[in-house]
Formats: sequence, structure tokens, C-alpha cells
Amino acid sequence: MNPMSHAEFIDPVVIKHADRERKRQAPPMGLLTSLLPGVVAHLVYRFLEPRKLRWHFILLVLSPLSLTPFLMPYYSHVILAALAAWSTYLIILVSCTVAYRISPIHPLAKYPGPFICKVSKIYFAIVAYGGKQHEYYNELHRRYGDVVRTGPNELSFCSPDVVAPMLGPRGMPKAEFWDGQFAEQKAFRTLVGIRDPQLHARVRRVWARGFTPQALRSYETILNKRVGNLVSHFAHRVGQTVDLSKWVSYFTYDVMSDMAFGDNVEMMQNQDPIGFWKLLEESVP
Repeated sequence: MNPMSHAEFIDPVVIKHADRERKRQAPPMGLLTSLLPGVVAHLVYRFLEPRKLRWHFILLVLSPLSLTPFLMPYYSHVILAALAAWSTYLIILVSCTVAYRISPIHPLAKYPGPFICKVSKIYFAIVAYGGKQHEYYNELHRRYGDVVRTGPNELSFCSPDVVAPMLGPRGMPKAEFWDGQFAEQKAFRTLVGIRDPQLHARVRRVWARGFTPQALRSYETILNKRVGNLVSHFAHRVGQTVDLSKWVSYFTYDVMSDMAFGDNVEMMQNQDPIGFWKLLEESVP
């Protein structure tokens, strides 16, 4: 009798049964494999708050896909293993993030607000896109009071008592939001976008002379003249539809031109025949 290899004695039924067992264990194994990396990603976003696109690519694409080899024994194809790793990783990341935002340990947990605003800013972005942001703010403050949590990390205040503590000389520092607003200004940033308090104070010192009580009183004559011009233009257009935004822009430019340059550009009178105001709007970052 010829000796036979060990493989020839393996029952095909046993092989199929083992294969079914291996596939049956795939979902819980995929969950366990992606659990720790998903939690770590949540902690990275929570404490480090990465801003660069490459870090988002690493955390949201490369990290979950790097778990694919660990799931290969439980799936018949590499694409299925990659999809399982990626989807499980993101589900855990989102679940951890949402759980933290609605938990009592969140720094803003004590402030009232809609549940959906605590979870994400997506709904608020939809409201803002529809042009109803001001109405939504007003409704939230009417329902919840002077301080409302309008986002996972955002509060809205509706009280004059917080103006000086927040916006005064010793007010709160400007957040990273301003970096996004002035992303194209690398070498030099306009005054409103400067986050460094010392640099802001140094640049503001140049402008401060123009905002003393004496200087403000001197602007009254210029302002009264331009308000009269604006009212006169509206009086000649009674019964007509006017673009209020355009006329206020013209009024603002005429006032600034008189104050800063002493020059009568007369934007309201000439209504920007060369498209200068349009050029200014297009140049804003």
C-alpha cells in the first residue's frame, strides 16, 4: 500500500465547515481590529485638531486601509476586506465623536441647545445656505435664552454684557477660524484677521489715532453730508425698486474716501461707471 499524504485524508465537508466558521467570525473580528485605531483617531481629532489636508487623508483614508491585511483571512477578496476595515473604522470614529459631543464631560455640555447642533454643524450649514441663519439664531435665543449652544464647539451670545469681555481690549483671543478666513494672506494679514495679540496691538496703534473721541467728532460733518446724499437719491426713486445692498456699498465707499483720502469719488452720484466697486468685491479673499 502506497503511503498517502496527510492532505488526502482531509474530509471536504470539514474544510467547508471551517471556511463557514471563518467567514462567520469576520464581522466581530473586523470590529475588534478597527476598534482601537478608531478610538485613537477620535483622540487625535479631539486633542490635536489637525488642520492640514494631508493629516485628514492619513487619518480618514490611509489609517483604515492599513488594517486590510489583518482582515484578509476572514474575507474572500482584498476589496471586501478593505471596505470592511474602512467602514468599521469610520463608524467607530463617528460614534466616539458623537458620544463625546453629547456627553456630560464635554466643556459645553451645560449650555442648552438643539440636540442636532450638539452633534454636528451640518444642519446649521444647510440653514445658512438657505439664507435663514439670522431667523434661526433668533428662534434659538427665544427658546433657550441668552446663551445657546449652536454647534459642537460653538456658543451664540445675545446679551450686551458680554461685548466688552469678549471683544474689548482684554477680550477673548481669536480662534483658528480666522486662519481659514484669511488663508491667502501669508506675508501680511489685515488687522481684523491678526490673531497674535502683540502684533494686533502694534498694528492697531497706527489706526487708533483715527478713532479717538476728537477724531470721531470730526467725522460728523462728512457723515451727515453723505447721509443727506443717500436720502436724496432714494427720494428721487420713490416707487422704484432699488438694490439696497448696492447703494449702501456706494455710500460706505464715499464715506471712507472722504475720511481716508479727502477725495470726492462720488460713487453714489456716478454709480460706479467703470466697475471699480465690482473689482473691489472680486479682490476680497
